[in-house]
Amino acid sequence: MRSLAGLVVAIGLLAVSCAPAGAEGSVGAGPSAGTGLAAETGAQAPHPYSLEGLALRAWGTGPDPVVVERLGLVRGARTSVIEYESDGNKLRALLQTPDREPPPGGFPVVLMAHGHVPPDVWTTAGSYIIPSSAYAVRGFLVLKPDYRGHGESGGVAEGTFRTIEYTVDVLELLAKIPSIPGADPSRVFLYGHSMGGEVALRVLALSDAVKAASLWAAVTEPFPENTLHYLRKRNPALAEQTLARIRGELGGIPFAAFSPVDNLALVEEPLIVHHGTADDSVPFAWAAPFRARLDAAGVDYVFHEYPGEDHNISRSFSRVIERDVAFFRSVP
Repeated sequence: MRSLAGLVVAIGLLAVSCAPAGAEGSVGAGPSAGTGLAAETGAQAPHPYSLEGLALRAWGTGPDPVVVERLGLVRGARTSVIEYESDGNKLRALLQTPDREPPPGGFPVVLMAHGHVPPDVWTTAGSYIIPSSAYAVRGFLVLKPDYRGHGESGGVAEGTFRTIEYTVDVLELLAKIPSIPGADPSRVFLYGHSMGGEVALRVLALSDAVKAASLWAAVTEPFPENTLHYLRKRNPALAEQTLARIRGELGGIPFAAFSPVDNLALVEEPLIVHHGTADDSVPFAWAAPFRARLDAAGVDYVFHEYPGEDHNISRSFSRVIERDVAFFRSVP
């Protein structure tokens, strides 16, 4: 995990009290705040969902993942459903590997952070199966977690901090990769699409277990605009009410404390970034300010623009996959 000393938002936050728990949707709900650093300093613990609060957590302390269903060969890849624990929830993930025995040391790993799919529509075996199997048939062991509340996975998939909770679910599986047969834990790469791009950036800000990441049409607006943008499109009045509620719940804690794009200096891994100019879900206009933030933070990245392409970069899909594979293989 990243050093707490490196957290840009850490200065002064230990002196800020957390919002009270108990109210519906309260930011006080969720995992308990870490107490180690607070005990040493005598200060208030950081909010448990802030980057600093997440950095205090211990990951992968639960049981090892187990196979709950074997699906055979799916789109050319050996495919199983595994189950693991996150925040007391039993979550499912799809595991795919090349249709051959692993090399010495195991297959390199692609850990997928998927974008928004209605949780009651999501299926472990079906959703995002095309990119998942595309990486697997090209030589990677692929792990595609559901996120809590999606499909048959336990937990609740809603609330102000849902993308942070999804990050927790990804970090828990990331910590368990050394226990997965056939995986090379020294060669782990992240894929983040849409909402999953934000999740991936938060993982990168917190963990040193990843070698590089690919972001497809990533949500790159700061917290809470990452969510309010979409709510505002449907109901502007409700978006403003939600913003006021969040401000009240946080009790003065800066929004930047929860926002990976406000803390890109913590991202030490190289990125490959893809975005279509005709994206009607994550505006292509977000790409320029995101690149400016990456430049200011000194992040090593390459950016690919796809003229006329949609949110899924559908027509150029194979080209994007091949670029990712070449990029991952090039990382020392």
